[in-house]
Amino acid sequence: MRLGLHAKPKGFSFEVKGKIVQSRFSTGWSQGGFKFQQLRNDRYDAVFCLGITPQKAYAWVIPKSAIFDQTGFLLKKPGLTTQHKGKRGSDTAWITIDLTALPAWMSACGGTVSEALDILAALVG
Repeated sequence: MRLGLHAKPKGFSFEVKGKIVQSRFSTGWSQGGFKFQQLRNDRYDAVFCLGITPQKAYAWVIPKSAIFDQTGFLLKKPGLTTQHKGKRGSDTAWITIDLTALPAWMSACGGTVSEALDILAALVG
């Protein structure tokens, strides 16, 4: 329990102080980044993305509103792509993170595990 964060399971997500957080994991891809898959417009407040390489761990806490618009469609921004063809091709998303060219919108989401945990603590207040 760091920063007073106590997570409890909530289906395939976890809950911290009433906020639902999905978790996604990726090992490093051969192109030098990470892909976090199977993000849908479900009931959650943010996604905790953990990326692991043999040398380092990375993490981001991404608000759902930075991924999907209010009607549930994937936003058009660098690093967000559709994964499947349902619901006009935008109901399931990938977040692709290239460590050498991190999209500007991701700069407020973390990078290090410590930064991501601080962002999560601020999110749950």
